[in-house]
Amino acid sequence: MSTRKSLVAAGAMCVCLLVATVVAVIPRTTSGQAVATAPTRAQHTLDDATTAMADAPGVTYDGDLNVDGTPIRVQDLTVTAAGDVHGTVALDGAPAEVVQLAGGTYVKADAAFWDVRNATADSTVRRNSTGAAGNWALVGPDFFGIDLGAVLLPASYGLGAQDSDQRIDQGARVIAVPVADQTPDRRVESAGDPQGLAPGPVQSDGQTIVAGDNPIRIDAEGGIYGIAGPVRTAPADRPTTSKLKVTLLTNDEVKTFYSTVQGLTDPLSKVAAPEVTVPKPTGNLDACTNTFCILAYHFTNAMPGADRGTVTVLQSSSLTVNGAPAGSCSRTVTMPMNGTGESTCTFRFSDPGTRTINYHADSDFDISATAEKDVTVLVEAVEKGRDVATRQPGQWYPGGYKADPAARSYHQQITGVPSGFAFVVDDFGFDGRDADGALLMTGGPGYDAHVLRDGTFDPAWAGTAQLTEQVRQASAAAADQPVRWVFAERAAAEAMSKLLAANRISGIDVVTVPAAG
Repeated sequence: MSTRKSLVAAGAMCVCLLVATVVAVIPRTTSGQAVATAPTRAQHTLDDATTAMADAPGVTYDGDLNVDGTPIRVQDLTVTAAGDVHGTVALDGAPAEVVQLAGGTYVKADAAFWDVRNATADSTVRRNSTGAAGNWALVGPDFFGIDLGAVLLPASYGLGAQDSDQRIDQGARVIAVPVADQTPDRRVESAGDPQGLAPGPVQSDGQTIVAGDNPIRIDAEGGIYGIAGPVRTAPADRPTTSKLKVTLLTNDEVKTFYSTVQGLTDPLSKVAAPEVTVPKPTGNLDACTNTFCILAYHFTNAMPGADRGTVTVLQSSSLTVNGAPAGSCSRTVTMPMNGTGESTCTFRFSDPGTRTINYHADSDFDISATAEKDVTVLVEAVEKGRDVATRQPGQWYPGGYKADPAARSYHQQITGVPSGFAFVVDDFGFDGRDADGALLMTGGPGYDAHVLRDGTFDPAWAGTAQLTEQVRQASAAAADQPVRWVFAERAAAEAMSKLLAANRISGIDVVTVPAAG
């Protein structure tokens, strides 16, 4: 295995990089030779192993996840650098083959698996999974509680295992990284030893380094072998822990993965959708009189990953008037996938002859759905994923972390990795690389304060000149790679668009994504 060079020692790197390893006081031996401290040596070992994982075109996982208390077993589950997935996931011992591709999550499992899944379902809104048993079915991306492709993306999971944002020593003296150091996304590096590391002894088969709450197993060749502990890339409201064996894949192995997935594109084009979301509708009984009553329902549905399809709702309703049965009604509602539908039942009954009449309706709903996706879209997704995963324009390196906690949080939200790393392309450090191949830069909260009334960045603010230099360098480094600059604030994004136009810089897509929470 090749050894990753420290950026501090890489003389070819220019000072524009947002990268630097941890700076520490280096003790000397009795001979006068400098020797790194144990924590620093452990950090370097960890950096080499986890950044190699982040650079891998794909990773195969075996082991256990626990998502908000639900145990999940994964077996031979491959996640590529493009976020595409194929492998086996088991719930309560019931296995399912899983594919994530082109924005859709598909599972193939027998009836026992669906019985486990449906055990806690709402009894009044019943999803029919009969057609799914033994066949491919489209489900939501968080079917297993988390989006496997996003959470176990090699860069996100590997770099996140370092727990670096949680290990920052706020009391340590820091040194500013001289890139955009006047902006809300300024970076600093610690002037002391790395915090929160517990390196185990180096043995013949490798070493375990505990980074924060994460034990990371590194083999004798310096490659990552396993990760355990909290998964920082999982949603905050779904605490997730892992104990996974990690196998890094080569480009050829990832190409084989995509050949396998391409063979599934035809059967994935038309599948059952037993997990389609059909919110329980609220009935309308406002049109009731003393001899008849109209019950109306408005239905909606949603199914991520489906281009089109059909949702069928079998409705069974009954009405009571003053507590006595007043009739029943059955309706079949058919609506387009991701569309709406209506139903109306008219009940007629004898006048109860009372001054006050109480009406009450009960309804049950049985839902079945079929989802469709163009085969050409699936095949194109295979080709795009293979290209993104096997064509890496740069490499991940450790770098100074963002000083502002809000900037660190936003960086993690957008890139999926802690702020202490940079994806370096042609000597420029991007904040990250998206699963679609776009090179990412983030603009966290705080830029709005420097936007003038005319919608431009204040030229008197030092950050304006630094941003201008950043976009020039980013554009040059990216060459033919797409660049996406993501801001938390709309006014800042619009000001950046004007800055790009004023400097005649093209090829950078500026978008706004509000900060979470």
